[in-house]
Amino acid sequence: VLVLVEGESEREGLATRLADIGIRAKQYKKRDLVFHNIRASHDVDRERLSVLLKVMRGGCDAVVSTLSAALSYTMPCERLEALSLSISVGDEFSLSELEEKLASLSFARVEAVEAPGQFAVRGGILDIWTGAEAEPVRVEVFGDEVDRISVFDAESQRSVGEGESLSVMPAAEVIIDKEAKARVKKEISSLLFSVTDEISKEKLMRELSYLEAGLTLPSRDKYLSLIYKEKENLLSYFTAAFSRSVVFTMGTNEIREEATKKSELLLSAVEPLAEAGLLSKSSAA
Repeated sequence: VLVLVEGESEREGLATRLADIGIRAKQYKKRDLVFHNIRASHDVDRERLSVLLKVMRGGCDAVVSTLSAALSYTMPCERLEALSLSISVGDEFSLSELEEKLASLSFARVEAVEAPGQFAVRGGILDIWTGAEAEPVRVEVFGDEVDRISVFDAESQRSVGEGESLSVMPAAEVIIDKEAKARVKKEISSLLFSVTDEISKEKLMRELSYLEAGLTLPSRDKYLSLIYKEKENLLSYFTAAFSRSVVFTMGTNEIREEATKKSELLLSAVEPLAEAGLLSKSSAA
């Protein structure tokens, strides 16, 4: 069941009440798009992806969201399934290959894991905090075989429990693969050819340097329609997972007004970028 409510507070309150009566209810939050080269947290990304995976795999009974959040573009169903992986005791994994995989999923390599979206490798031990778990997980590999999986405390770094498996999903909602990178680079090159403002040109050159250096592009939301050619959202996941599903609206007029306001805000953020030559009409679609 998908339940659409007026706002964020109504979403949180209803999800809590549903959980209190034994319904496996999840909240699908709105995601603030980042159009500039600034660092942003991906906590909401990971929460949203976790909900989408649960919808795909039948891991919840109800999702509570606002209309604007439900309609916003996200990682396509097939891409999320392909990028997610499961690690179980007894599986054979090359730690070096796993490191490359995690980096491609926007996980940050650190010396010691302290927050979601991070991983650390030392010897035959992989520490990772996926964001879907309340605490980080330690995977111990002997040779190329997973020997032990345990939950540990991020502060003390000590094990607090055992596990049999670990599900890993992308650490960010927008992942630029090789083909998408080529499309974005072509778009930036086209914008550079036509832009005359030096400040705009400098910003575009910085974006291009990020891509050419293999770094995460902070402003990648600006190119979302080029990165994911499939225009999919929360409703797409319900359609893919179920032959039939039910949608409840808690205040139809209020829900429509909320979605209209969010659309206007998005338009007001996109228009100046297009006027400055930092975004084309095809990218803004």
